Amino acid sequence: IPVFALPGLSCIYPNVEFYYVVGVYFATPILVGMYTFLLYALVVVALKARARASPKDASATISKLKSHTIRSMLALLFLGYPSLSAKMLAVFNCRQIHGTWYLEADLDIECYTPKHASYQSLAALGVLLYPI
Repeated sequence: IPVFALPGLSCIYPNVEFYYVVGVYFATPILVGMYTFLLYALVVVALKARARASPKDASATISKLKSHTIRSMLALLFLGYPSLSAKMLAVFNCRQIHGTWYLEADLDIECYTPKHASYQSLAALGVLLYPI
């Protein structure tokens, strides 16, 4: 059961291609991680600038902030795990119809084409990065 799933883009935007959705699912954890790290770095700089008088208190606060940041990122990855892994693995699920292989998630997309192979590579990287 996906506890934290990205909204179905095909419901909001019916003409969105499946491969675009796979790219969004692949990039979202990376972008959220970069945003979280940037926010963490900005807060650390602000805390260091503010606490020049008592650096010991600042280091304790920064240590707690680092711990909370790491826990938050791991919790987000854990909650997004089911939908991320399902979307990445859906790229490999093909079905044969009248002698031609089609993607099970979107029967308009033919499998084993060069475009499909490139997205299989992206999905394989996603499977290695996120679920494992």
